[in-house]
Amino acid sequence: MLVIFFNGKKIFHIKSKLFIAIVFFWIIMFVKIIYSFYYSSINYPESILKYVFTFFGVLVLPSLSILATPLEKINFKFIIKILFITLIITALLSVFSYDFNNLESRLSKYLKINPIALGYIGANLGLISGFLFFKNKRLIFILTFLLAILLIALSASRGALISLFISLLLSIIFNYNIKLKNKWGYFIGFNVFLIVVLFLSLNYNLAFSERILKLFYNSDESLRQRTVLWLASIKGFLNNPFLGNTFLISLKLKKSIVTYPHNFIFESFYTGGIIGGMLYLYILLDSFKKALKILVNSELGWISLIFIQFIIFGLLSSSIYFFYQFWLFLFLILSVSLFLKENKNNNKFN
Repeated sequence: MLVIFFNGKKIFHIKSKLFIAIVFFWIIMFVKIIYSFYYSSINYPESILKYVFTFFGVLVLPSLSILATPLEKINFKFIIKILFITLIITALLSVFSYDFNNLESRLSKYLKINPIALGYIGANLGLISGFLFFKNKRLIFILTFLLAILLIALSASRGALISLFISLLLSIIFNYNIKLKNKWGYFIGFNVFLIVVLFLSLNYNLAFSERILKLFYNSDESLRQRTVLWLASIKGFLNNPFLGNTFLISLKLKKSIVTYPHNFIFESFYTGGIIGGMLYLYILLDSFKKALKILVNSELGWISLIFIQFIIFGLLSSSIYFFYQFWLFLFLILSVSLFLKENKNNNKFN
């Protein structure tokens, strides 16, 4: 709030099609929240005040504060160091407190971090370790990358592994400082390493290998439920393509649930109709393009990697409304992109 209060004028002078698209999409989101409570028969688990407060207090205002912050005054080198150390400490605590007597639980025994969050802590640590290793080939970054893979394997989060793999692959492809033969070496080495991890998890009966194998045998209950949600959101869009539907979806599986479609694109079209869906598709594509440019041309490529990972996560599992980390990094991408555009001759950060 203070950042917006003192630097808010900067926001009104921003000339960006992406920012305009975000504002219009936010308006659609807010209208849909109000509509969902007063003009639908769905019984929501929380009050409308909580949803509205979350929308403005957790999503909109923090995102705008990033846009209002002067980037030249931020010490990004210090931030990545603190983030890296924090992820290492969290990963170590999670591994040492893991309930190895109950591997199927996929839980950290004392920290009580859910498996999905545990997996994405590992994915973020792996991304930053890879980014730092490509810049400075030191043993510490290899060890922290191994720690990240171990955490993903213990959490048995397939989405975290997929997002880490794709993000690192993009990092290798678009990193012009890596020679072509080394790129192939990294790619082949990473794939061999994943095969070894899968073999070890099979040998030690980790839930990770079981969840991977279920995909091939078409026996994964969570994937079936997700498929039902995706199909229901597509059907909902086709039934009401212009006005869209409620901002959450109500389904009867084993019991009645109120949830989200677990896919950014399906959710945007289901909730916002053709206009909301096309707006959000533009937001994703344009921000992804900007993220790739930052990855190639700036020392802040780690922000792009985490953002791309969030996009992949959103396409596999998360929600537009609840995934505030995505919006924060989206605005970081937008802010850095605008800064680089305005300072073409000086793209150095603290």
